[in-house]
Amino acid sequence: MKLKVNCNMLRGAISVSKDCSYYPEFARKKFIVRLFDNLRWVFKYKEYNRFYNLYGLDLKRVKRIFDTNYCDYDLNFRLIRDELNNPNSPNSQVYLLRDKFQFWKYLESYGVKSPRVFAIIIDGKIYDTNLQERSINWICNFNDFFVKDNNGECGSFVKYFHSGKDFTQENNYLSSGTFICQERVKQAEQLSKLYSNSVNTIRIVTVRANNDIHILSAILRVGTSGSNNVDNWAKGGLVIGITSEGKLQEFGFYKPHKGTKVKFHPDTGEKFDGLQIPYFDLIKATVIQAHKLFYGIHSIGWDVCVGEDGPILIEGNDNWEISLMQAACEGLKKEWMSLIKSKNKN
Repeated sequence: MKLKVNCNMLRGAISVSKDCSYYPEFARKKFIVRLFDNLRWVFKYKEYNRFYNLYGLDLKRVKRIFDTNYCDYDLNFRLIRDELNNPNSPNSQVYLLRDKFQFWKYLESYGVKSPRVFAIIIDGKIYDTNLQERSINWICNFNDFFVKDNNGECGSFVKYFHSGKDFTQENNYLSSGTFICQERVKQAEQLSKLYSNSVNTIRIVTVRANNDIHILSAILRVGTSGSNNVDNWAKGGLVIGITSEGKLQEFGFYKPHKGTKVKFHPDTGEKFDGLQIPYFDLIKATVIQAHKLFYGIHSIGWDVCVGEDGPILIEGNDNWEISLMQAACEGLKKEWMSLIKSKNKN
């Protein structure tokens, strides 16, 4: 796939150059220098860097942006990720990740803990997990659950129901498409204390290289009152980097145009820096073992809930985003390219 510079890229470069800094405490480059940076990025990578300010590339102390460890999105990440995960292959396992119902059934068959799915809705008809049709009143037997688009991404459709009775009154939007009904899991007290109105999940990326599974990076996604009670970054949530020892880093970051960075949760006032993620070693071991079940996929971005008794795998994503990880963990280009080279040697 050959990428070309277009007017939208140039307009994006100008817009990003004008945006506010994530690091106002440090000296910033002049506008003309920022604009030159962004135009150079466009012509080198055939994209505009929408995360230029979030990465801190607008600061005076960053002299040469191409000497940094921040990976561009298309040329050195997305095209390589998609080629190696090969979602269009007839033998691909990607559908097992993208279909939430099949993902749950597959993990369940291997005894890997995942939030229980108790129903699937196909074009308005309700079925149990054995695909036996059920009446809408059957849902009344269940409480505290989510309805999710079976193939949705970035929180495209997620609706929480405290009671099945509430569901029976608000199901008109489910007349077309496929949805799952999935139990709400209870998260560990430490994460509930950060923000209890959403299930705050870890995104941890595993990569297959040298006939083994490696951890690339991990972040915590936390909901806010502005994110409609989900932890999704695109909806107004925060991302916080996690160290290799499982401790939160200093800042939580908003997606561009949702905010900048904070040291404390905006709703609860809880501090991020140094908070230990429970069961972190077990989380790493669990996703490494789970990736082995998806032996045909090169890299996976896992969404993990830290439950009261350990990790619960909510989703696996073949089309995970490196930008999200770099936002909170700093640049990952060297680490990513090193794993790619290792893969290509096999």
